[in-house]
Amino acid sequence: NQEIIHYERMHRLNKIGLDYGIFFKDGYLPSSAFGNIVTVACHTKDFEWASAFIRESNHIILENDRQEGLLLAQAIIAFETGNLREVVSLLEKVEFKAHLDILRAKYMLLRSFYDLHVDPDTILDACAYFENLLRRPPKTKAAKAMLAFTLILKRLVAQKSSKKMIIELIENAPMLYSKKWLLEKTVYYKAR
Repeated sequence: NQEIIHYERMHRLNKIGLDYGIFFKDGYLPSSAFGNIVTVACHTKDFEWASAFIRESNHIILENDRQEGLLLAQAIIAFETGNLREVVSLLEKVEFKAHLDILRAKYMLLRSFYDLHVDPDTILDACAYFENLLRRPPKTKAAKAMLAFTLILKRLVAQKSSKKMIIELIENAPMLYSKKWLLEKTVYYKAR
């Protein structure tokens, strides 16, 4: 699979970059870069390395982002290993400062809520909050892809759109996070 090969290559490059200090800014790593490194390791299923990296290297996260960065990195491992209750426990009450950390945290929360079959009103409230956040600057590619994801997830939760319409929205979205996951969720979808 090309995607797996891509992540394995990125994981090797991340390790080299860490060894040579390529990612560091004044000796520290932004929390979003730390999270990216953990995410890539998880995509290669190298959870042991990711856990060790968090334990042994969390001191390299910029000091004012360290607590949030550490929490988010732990949530990434929980998310990627399917421990969704832990994701919710770690992230539900935290307000992140860094834009990419906010996107990553809210995205994992929304997916976790949905897969844990949390009350639809809770999910819709979380979607509305996230949508409002995503409509504000900076309107990055990541924010646009996350907004498309959030709008489609709202339709899945509300169960008011036809299955055909939701699938078309997923297939035609120019930028979209979790396309495969969203398509999987349409398999058993029924409008009310």
